Amino acid sequence: MTSWHIREFDCDKSLLDMYAKLYLHEYSFFLFSSFLPHENSRFSYMSCDPSVVFTAKHNKIIINKKEQVEKYEGDPFQLFESLMTAQKIEYKFNTQIAGSPFFKGGAIGYWGYDMKNHIEQLPSTADDNQNPPDACWMFFDGHIVIDHLKNKYYFVGTDEGIHRLEMLISSNDNKRPKHEEVEYSISHTVTKDDYLKQIGIVKEHIADGDVYELNLAQRFNVAFRNKDEWTDFRIFENLVDASPSPFSAFLKCGDVSVISSSPERFLRVHDREAESKPIKGTRPRRSDFFKDEAMYFDLLHSEKDRAENVMIVDLVRNDLGRVSKAGSVRVNRLFNIEKYATVFQMVSTINSTLKGMCTNTDAVKACFPPGSMTGAPKIRAMEIIDELELFNRGVYSGALGYIGYDGTMDLSVVIRTLILQGEKGYFQTGGAIVWDSEADEEYQECIDKAQGIIKALERLNRD
Repeated sequence: MTSWHIREFDCDKSLLDMYAKLYLHEYSFFLFSSFLPHENSRFSYMSCDPSVVFTAKHNKIIINKKEQVEKYEGDPFQLFESLMTAQKIEYKFNTQIAGSPFFKGGAIGYWGYDMKNHIEQLPSTADDNQNPPDACWMFFDGHIVIDHLKNKYYFVGTDEGIHRLEMLISSNDNKRPKHEEVEYSISHTVTKDDYLKQIGIVKEHIADGDVYELNLAQRFNVAFRNKDEWTDFRIFENLVDASPSPFSAFLKCGDVSVISSSPERFLRVHDREAESKPIKGTRPRRSDFFKDEAMYFDLLHSEKDRAENVMIVDLVRNDLGRVSKAGSVRVNRLFNIEKYATVFQMVSTINSTLKGMCTNTDAVKACFPPGSMTGAPKIRAMEIIDELELFNRGVYSGALGYIGYDGTMDLSVVIRTLILQGEKGYFQTGGAIVWDSEADEEYQECIDKAQGIIKALERLNRD
C-alpha cells in the first residue's frame, strides 16, 4: 500500500512558467483549463518524469518501468486495466479541496481513434503513415493541482514525488530562451474538390440507408525546417492564447507532442455518475459585435444543426445505456450554445449512473470512439470513414485526459489538436454530413475549426 499526501503551496509564477520547469523532461504533461470561467475549467494539472509509461501500437504493448521494459501482445484495454487495479493507494489527505472532483493520481494520456479496432472488427486500410502509438498513458508518483476557483496550488503524491516536484519548480533551470524564427509549411492532404466529392459519396450512403450522419475529416500536414527543443512549448503557449478551451492539454510522450485545445468532454465519471457532452453544430466567431451575434442566433435556431446534435445525443444515450443502470440515462441539457475564442458550439449533456461492476475502462469501451467523431450508426460510419479518408486518424478523434486510481475520470475528445513528432506533424478537422448538408459550407466549417492551430503556428514568428 502506497501512501499519498496533499500539501498546499504558494506560487508567484505563471502556470506556463511553472510548466516550463518540467517541460524538457522526456515525458511530461499539462492539462490546462485555460478557458475561464467556463464550468469545466476549475482545475489544471501538471507533472513530469513518470514512474511507468504504457504505450500500445496495434496489439503490441510496451510497459516501461524505468528499471525494466516489459513487452506484451494482446488487448491494450485489458492490460491497462490490470495496471490500474494493481496500484494500491492509501490517501492521507489532511486538506480537502471542496466542491468538484479532482485528479488524485492515476494515469494521464490518450486513447487514439484506432483503438476502435480492439472493440469492434473493423477494416483498417487507410495509410498509417506518421501516426504515433495508438495509446500512451503515463503514471506519476506526484503532480501539481491548480484550483482556479480558489486560486490555490497543491502538491499531490507520495512524499518522494512531492519533494521532487518541489525541487524542480523552485530551481533556476529550464528558462525559456529568446524566440527564434521557425520555418514551417502547412499542406492540405485533400483538395477542396476531392473533399466535396467525398461529401457526395457520403450522401449516396445516406440515400441508401447505410448511415444518417457521418463525420468526415480532412488532414493538414505540418513540416518544420529548424525546430528547437522549445518550439512545441511555444506552439502550446500560442494555442491557449489564440484558442483557449476548458480541455487544453500538452502531452509530451517521448518524441511525440500532443498539443490540444479541445472544447468537448468525451466522458467524465465521479461517484459512479457518468457525463458526456457531445458537440454538433459550429459557427465562426466574428470581430464585429452584430455579425458575431448573428452567428450565435443562426446556430441557435438552425434546424439542421439541431437535427445533427440530437442524432449524436441518441447515439451517446445508447452507448451509455450499455454500461448504466436501467432508467438512469438522461439528457440534462439540449442544444446549449457555448462561446469560444474562434467558434460557437452547440453542446448537449447526457448523464447516467454506471451499473454494478462496470469499470472506467468498460465505460470507455462502450462509448468509444466518441460518437460526435464518427456518425450514426457508429460501426457502419467507421467503415465508410476508412474507405474515404486517406489516413488513419491516429490520436485525432480519440480521448485524452486522466483516469484516476480512485475511480474518477475526465476525458476530452481529441479535436483542435496538433500532433508533432520530430520535424513533422499533422492536425485534422471534420464536420458532420447529413442529407441536407451544403458541401461548400461543410468544407468551410473544417477551415474555421483549423484557425486556432493555424494562428498558433503563425505566432511563432511574431515579434
